[in-house]
Amino acid sequence: MKPGDIVEYKLSYRNESRGRMRNLKANLPIPHGMAYIDGSAVPARLKASTDGTTFGTPPLRKKVRGPDGKEAVVVVPPTEYRFLQWTVDALEPGGSVVFTARMRVAEVSR
Repeated sequence: MKPGDIVEYKLSYRNESRGRMRNLKANLPIPHGMAYIDGSAVPARLKASTDGTTFGTPPLRKKVRGPDGKEAVVVVPPTEYRFLQWTVDALEPGGSVVFTARMRVAEVSR
């Protein structure tokens, strides 16, 4: 792979138990050197995180302190997302669900 190439990640879940699975959290870590392509996730209803701990609905926002010392809230670029997460309220026995997201190979400094 080379910078600029696009890779699609696919997560597949199947409930092989006899009971309903509830509140399934499907997490996709974004590998080092890859950048999430905004809007490429299917289903589109997802959460994202920059640290793997705190997830929010995109676009993510963060507080930054400017040169004047004042705090401002800015949008976090999707290229800074390190995790994506989907939630499935219920997955019936024998049921399955698939999630996909595209990433671009980023320029990696050594």
